[in-house]
Amino acid sequence: MTRVPLDLITGLRTGKSPVRGGWWSIPVLVVTTADGAAYEFRGKVANWHAYLAGALAARGHDVRVTAGGITIRPTPARRAFQ
Repeated sequence: MTRVPLDLITGLRTGKSPVRGGWWSIPVLVVTTADGAAYEFRGKVANWHAYLAGALAARGHDVRVTAGGITIRPTPARRAFQ
């Protein structure tokens, strides 16, 4: 199990990971964190990125949709403590 604290998430991106042989691919959700780490979650990711973005917005983060996915910035009050 991989545990990523919500307040450390800085970006979300969905895509496809090619499978050896190239005939099909697996959906992937990539979560990036403030320390520069990237975590890949493979399988049926459906709307996980939207649910995570909603949870982060509810916690006061500035959530922005970009061409490459979603970027997340902490609120000014949270940034002061990092």
